[in-house]
Amino acid sequence: HFMRFELSSEQIAALKDGAKLFASVEHAAYPIARFEVAQTTRDALTKDLVLVSH
Repeated sequence: HFMRFELSSEQIAALKDGAKLFASVEHAAYPIARFEVAQTTRDALTKDLVLVSH
């Protein structure tokens, strides 16, 4: 499966500084309410984020 997230430099910096991460799904077949992503998952995802200057 593939998921794409468009994050601003500010959002990436906030996650790298320890901000909480929340997720949800807005699809009629898969309604998932907003929830906090577990710290270990957040940390793993954050490691993959790269700040890019344009």
